[in-house]
Amino acid sequence: MKEKTLVIGATGIIGKSVVRRLQTFGLPVRAATRLPIPYAVTHPDLDVVLFDYEDPATYRPTVSGVSKAFIVPRRGDSNPQKTVIPFIEQARQAGVSHIVLVTHFDAERYTPSGLYDLESFLIGSGVMYTILRPNWLMQTFNPGFLWPMIRKTDAIFLPTGSAQTSFVDAEDVAAVATVALTEEGHLDRIYPLTGEEALSYDDVAQIISNAGQRTIKFFPTSDDEFRNTLVKAGWEPQQVEILIDRFALVREGFTAEVNDQVGLLLGRRPGRFLDYAYDHPRIWRTDF
Repeated sequence: MKEKTLVIGATGIIGKSVVRRLQTFGLPVRAATRLPIPYAVTHPDLDVVLFDYEDPATYRPTVSGVSKAFIVPRRGDSNPQKTVIPFIEQARQAGVSHIVLVTHFDAERYTPSGLYDLESFLIGSGVMYTILRPNWLMQTFNPGFLWPMIRKTDAIFLPTGSAQTSFVDAEDVAAVATVALTEEGHLDRIYPLTGEEALSYDDVAQIISNAGQRTIKFFPTSDDEFRNTLVKAGWEPQQVEILIDRFALVREGFTAEVNDQVGLLLGRRPGRFLDYAYDHPRIWRTDF
């Protein structure tokens, strides 16, 4: 009998691709989501379970009978260690032998995010692990948190100055996660993941403009201006400060690093933002 793999966040930007890729290999998958009924209707061939980090009662049924797990913290969680660590402990007790955990490129550099504490717990848990630290995702611009700003204002307002970031495609992160779950040689490893080039936010605005046939401008802001924008949008204060601190790392040049990890793991070049933008021209239009 083939071992079953659990995918947390099966409807998320990375998780849905992991599910699809594992199915391509013919592997049994348990898809965990907060909305299992509509998901099960559209995915009748999957083992779908209700899972919510905020509801510990869902932990045991989620991990029962699986041998591997793909775990990503809840998007926007300002204290992921408080929810994900108890879930990892439940997975360990249930006999899960390998966990692929997605954190962030800045996990070790920016400890207030809680992601480094989360990584440290997993490393010391006795469960075999693979930790993926992707840089900022290309999908941050759509469907991520910057898309409402772009859609409404035809602009990107961020406190990044002219700094660059080696944006990585969520599809590449999912492909690496699938490799870690299905191939040998990736146990107890930490992989920082970047795209193949570093771009400024002004570069990104120009690419989106060309791909979507609309004019998008980038305007560097101050921390205070950005803070006010997030507060007006309803962000929690702790989330606001974490995001501002992370963009400070961008300004310092930390996210401009480019490595060849994705290429080495996948045997091909990482996706480029230019290709991502032009492969999905309709997502940049406001009439869809």
